[in-house]
Amino acid sequence: MRLFPPAPVITREVAEPFTLGGVALKPGMVLYVPIQAVHRHERLWDRPEQFDPSRFLDDAGRGRHRYAYLPFGAGPRICIGSAFATMEAVAILAVLLPALRLEPLPGQAPEPTLKITLRPKQPLRMRASPRG
Repeated sequence: MRLFPPAPVITREVAEPFTLGGVALKPGMVLYVPIQAVHRHERLWDRPEQFDPSRFLDDAGRGRHRYAYLPFGAGPRICIGSAFATMEAVAILAVLLPALRLEPLPGQAPEPTLKITLRPKQPLRMRASPRG
């Protein structure tokens, strides 16, 4: 979700005039929020290109900017399905991971592509074997 957010870019329309980084923005202008770039920004993340789930454990995120991680957007226009998608992913992983070891097939590195949402360009083929 951090390295490959479902919506790597979102847009917002300026409603009220304001200045951002020295640039005057007027109503009607469109802002692009590059979520994937934010999720990989060196000033927000230690080792930003590395997959490290421990960065979300316990107090690891304390002090992190509240908008450093926004896979479903943020604020009043956050994705309506974010809570359900997160709950669904946790439930599926809680059942599968204790029972199965999942390994990608050789030469099956995923290549992302953007089609409204970010997704693998080709199907992800994996080998599932019982844990034991």
